[in-house]
Amino acid sequence: LIVCSFTVTCVQHEVEGGDTDNVQNGYDDAEIAFTVLFALELAANLFANWWKDFASLWAWNLYDTVVVVGSIVAVLVPEMPGITYMRLLRILRVVRLIKQ
Repeated sequence: LIVCSFTVTCVQHEVEGGDTDNVQNGYDDAEIAFTVLFALELAANLFANWWKDFASLWAWNLYDTVVVVGSIVAVLVPEMPGITYMRLLRILRVVRLIKQ
């Protein structure tokens, strides 16, 4: 899921100059889908582990929580200044995969 999100973000930024409304709508739809999926993943992690294992990896889980909440805000209020930087935080999740 993280690799797919990373790939879509990279493709979006590579072809950003020639975006049409249809292409941008596709990216927006993908961003919403990834946000929902990451939120479901975070909720499943929280409830499956009943805070025990969730708290043991608190730094990464806090980071995931900030990224998911920021992504939800970015979807709900796309014109908020500086909210596009939340997308960059999602890219940094790839680091987590590499460390594992």
